[in-house]
Amino acid sequence: MDNLNQIWEKVQEELFLEMVEVHYNTWIKPLIPLKKFESTVYIYSSVTFILKIVNDKYKKSIEDKLSKYYNEYINLVLLDTKDDLFKQIKNSSKLKNTQIEGQKKFDLSEPLDELNKKVNTTTPLNYSYVDNLDKKNTFANFVRGKSNDLALAIAISVAENPGTVYNPFFIYGSSGLGKTHLMQAIGHKILEKNPDKKVIYTTSENFVNEFISTITDNKNSVTNSQIFREKYRNCDVLMIDDIQFISGKESTQEEIFHTFNSLQQANKQIIFTSDKRPEEIKGLEDRLVTRFSGGMIADIQKPDFETRVAIIKHKINMDKYEVPNNVIEFIAENVTSNIRNIEGAILKVMAYYKIICKKSDHNIDDNEFLDIAKTALAIEEKKQKPITLESIKIAVADYYNLKTDDLIKQNRQKTISIPRQIAMHLSRKLTNISLVKVADSFNRDHTTVMHGDDKIKHLIETDRNVKKEVEDIIAKLKSE
Repeated sequence: MDNLNQIWEKVQEELFLEMVEVHYNTWIKPLIPLKKFESTVYIYSSVTFILKIVNDKYKKSIEDKLSKYYNEYINLVLLDTKDDLFKQIKNSSKLKNTQIEGQKKFDLSEPLDELNKKVNTTTPLNYSYVDNLDKKNTFANFVRGKSNDLALAIAISVAENPGTVYNPFFIYGSSGLGKTHLMQAIGHKILEKNPDKKVIYTTSENFVNEFISTITDNKNSVTNSQIFREKYRNCDVLMIDDIQFISGKESTQEEIFHTFNSLQQANKQIIFTSDKRPEEIKGLEDRLVTRFSGGMIADIQKPDFETRVAIIKHKINMDKYEVPNNVIEFIAENVTSNIRNIEGAILKVMAYYKIICKKSDHNIDDNEFLDIAKTALAIEEKKQKPITLESIKIAVADYYNLKTDDLIKQNRQKTISIPRQIAMHLSRKLTNISLVKVADSFNRDHTTVMHGDDKIKHLIETDRNVKKEVEDIIAKLKSE
């Protein structure tokens, strides 16, 4: 077997069995055999980035397999279609030693930005900056509350002065809390002030898919790669939603890294959203963690009761519904997970309400409206057990895997003192029991309880872990 094409097919078959399919399709499949001369095999691609990855990660394996089939040591040379040597080989049937000695190979150790400069820029670029922002996602429609106050304040500042102090701006929080809304509100405000600004909003999934398509299209890969990079590196504002989904995707992270550097050096605004802080995203390269953390990070928490009420009122005003306060408060008390679920609950209640109204021969009063809401949301009103000092101690002890006696004993270890102070704080917050009685129940004096209460209040404001722990315990107490 001495035909290069046949041998290359065999090498590809072996690599296909060894590699993850998506990696094979991305890095190996686009490679094309060109020529074997003496002990050198020339393989080419029109995508510089592919050549760099293959050179770094797969060259040795390919050389070993080629050597096996040729029964001699094979040196693999990767050529870019823009290389002079590639053109010489392509246009001649024979290679001369002088050509090999004087060959001009692409330097695959160069940074991607430098490699990209060598792409022929005479090709007309056909990308465009499409306004794909949801028209409803504006600052005017964003309901402010304690759970999002900091993130909103920073977002407004970013919109007023993009690319300056808070760059990048990293917003994190659970799904459905308004991260996308806030991000797009920044884009709307920037475009409102300057319609000529190039603002890109995309999800990380779309970014990955777009990137892969540019490097797997053999016919147009040079043009596609050029278009892709020009699009993302020449914008004024880049917003990528759910950036956590690039986790583990090495080639995409490489592209994000160079895109980030290019934009930041040009003082262009970068905004990311995620469900976690940068350092908590598993599979995210350290250099990206550093860059994502280099600007301003703000979180959005689950909305508290007052904010949920405000969200519901804002939604019903926008949709021009008339909903009594008892129904608004009922929804706010029972739908607590996120804004998306709150809005869904409103739509469901109103759909049931309209059906009942059509069948009813009288006007629906507030109490009947409340019954409709309970039916629509399949929520039965249940009497909550009274929260007592004992139930608080039990809930706190269970949460931290302690015994209730541990909260009373004289033990200054942090693993016990913090839970004890949380129990004191909740006793003050959730009951009407006097300070003296609370102190007696913990076998402490009243000044110790006051100190513990103040300390936990401070930690709730400054330590997101403590805040979450306290919220979890309160939720457990109220669900019993």
